[in-house]
Amino acid sequence: MLFSWFLIYRIGEVWKEAVVLDRSQAYIGVLIDDLVTKESHEPYRMMTSRAEYRLLLRQDNADLRLSGIGHEIGLIDDERYERVVRKERQIREEVERLNQLPVGANSQVQECLRKYGSTELKSGATMAELIRRPELSYEAVKEIDPKRPDLDWDVAEQVNINIKYEGYIRRQLQQVAQFKKLESDEYRTGVEDFRRFSGRYFRTSRPFGTDEAPEGQGIKGDKPRGKTGSRRKAKKNTGRAKK
Repeated sequence: MLFSWFLIYRIGEVWKEAVVLDRSQAYIGVLIDDLVTKESHEPYRMMTSRAEYRLLLRQDNADLRLSGIGHEIGLIDDERYERVVRKERQIREEVERLNQLPVGANSQVQECLRKYGSTELKSGATMAELIRRPELSYEAVKEIDPKRPDLDWDVAEQVNINIKYEGYIRRQLQQVAQFKKLESDEYRTGVEDFRRFSGRYFRTSRPFGTDEAPEGQGIKGDKPRGKTGSRRKAKKNTGRAKK
């Protein structure tokens, strides 16, 4: 079950829709989903190993993941949200630039590679391919990238992470998309099956009220209790008393 955390909020006196944080968006989504759907026999501890998508739930990208939701419900002002939007744009543009920036096997490049113990180039490559090498980083190749824009440290950090782990991040995003599609299909099928079954049940059984519906075969629920739950029994007893 992906969706986990609901929050009904209001702005002024107008109630808004629920906010949903799923397991791929925040650790609070993982925590609530585990507590609701999984049996726990001991005090629950939130550990990173409980999250299937922990590569996406990093501390360094929390603002990128959650600022949009925070702004939508009024927790983040416009100025702060604009900074996050600008940061996202800078990261995207710089990653695209590095993926398209060719690097030749000239003496300056070879000297930089030898400096960091990296294999020298025998043919051309892109700057992003050099950054993906374990011994190199976005900061390390700065000296062979004279046209690099002046970026804040947190933007540069995200550029480095997004390039180095691009394949892993893309794979995990695909897993999230596939699981959401599968969950949506299963939910839709389950609702349709329930509608067909419940329609047949209520047409044939005609219970006195919703409290007696769980007594039908194939429908799970608590047994009716109290005055309402004993309505049918009381009716039978009344019939005997008249006789």
